[in-house]
Amino acid sequence: MSEFVLLGKHITIAKGKPPEQLPFDGPAAAMYLTPEYLRGGARAFAAKPSRDAVVVADGDAVLLWDGSNAGEFFHGKAGIAASTMARLRADASLDPAYFIHALKQLEPRLKSQTSGTGIPHVDREVLEGFRLFRPALREQQQIAQVLDTLDTTLRQTEAIIEKLKQVKQGLLHDLLTRGIDANGELRPPQSQAPHLYKESPLGWIPNEWQVKRLADYMAADITYGIVQAGPHIEDGVPYVRTGDMAGDQLVRALLLRTSRRIADSYRRSEVRAGDIVMSIRATVGKVLPVPQDLDGANLTQGTARLAPNQLTDAGFLLWAIRHQRAQESIQAEIKGTTFAEITLAALREVPLAAPMAIDEQRLIGVRIAACEDHIQQELKQRGKLVTLKSGLMDDLLTGRVRVTPLLAPAAP
Repeated sequence: MSEFVLLGKHITIAKGKPPEQLPFDGPAAAMYLTPEYLRGGARAFAAKPSRDAVVVADGDAVLLWDGSNAGEFFHGKAGIAASTMARLRADASLDPAYFIHALKQLEPRLKSQTSGTGIPHVDREVLEGFRLFRPALREQQQIAQVLDTLDTTLRQTEAIIEKLKQVKQGLLHDLLTRGIDANGELRPPQSQAPHLYKESPLGWIPNEWQVKRLADYMAADITYGIVQAGPHIEDGVPYVRTGDMAGDQLVRALLLRTSRRIADSYRRSEVRAGDIVMSIRATVGKVLPVPQDLDGANLTQGTARLAPNQLTDAGFLLWAIRHQRAQESIQAEIKGTTFAEITLAALREVPLAAPMAIDEQRLIGVRIAACEDHIQQELKQRGKLVTLKSGLMDDLLTGRVRVTPLLAPAAP
């Protein structure tokens, strides 16, 4: 039998208590369960439980009761609940794994109804007043199995993404400090082959490399864009602001547009596909490539146009500017007390190390881009899994779609 039941009639809530001592490594020590630890972002410390400590077992539901993110649910781990947390246990009519998924489905609604003028906290009345879809136990277990499988796949994908990011960081450092030799191989480090390197203002660089000012890699002067873009015009010329550089790519559909008259008066900062846009205010030093569909767009004065010359590969230049060595030089030139910015004069003088041969530059850019493409593919896969899980939770945990027909064997 399936029905919607009042949550408060089927759960017990135990609010966490402060430990007697933290940290503690003596007898009866238990892990102190904080939200940071349960999110996986911090290690837990062992504590000496108080007499009325709330013991949490693996698989219990744990709720962040107080704080800025009050209303967040967690899969519990063995330990004792922190004083800002609460343990929730359901009666025998609710499968524990299903119960946690159902609570996660309620999380946005609970968060939106926290109370308190100072520190937000969960309103117990609101929590207990939620209605929960309760199918038969067998169906609950099937639903939990589907969602647990998706969670496992998501965790595996996220682990792959993190590993790829670490690989990319190592690759970025090696390629932008050691480069690629004539055989297409990464040069050995300077400590192993000192004869392959020379000293420079930026430290050791390969003999075939040089250090020049950023401006010397440009086909045209580094310029900023429109001072006053004017009102948005639906069919006007798109322009890029610092706020448009928050993500990994510029998207034409998301940009504001200005009149052709204003854009024409700032033709010096019109960007072309293959150029690079840099933020020179707020998020100083962030750089993004200009895609083909933004050819002819313009900039605001918070951004600058970098147009590489014929001896500079745009892909290499993008990653070279993103590298720690270039970013440190850029950050050292930041001025401003109200908001951070770098002047164009200072930006032009930023030193940058690069191979003299453009073929080596291209190889470096291609290899880093291939690693980045792999990361982006995994991120897209993660996005699809998140969307799939969200849709399934909405369907299965509300009874809109029943899981039994979905999992039933096909008719012969």
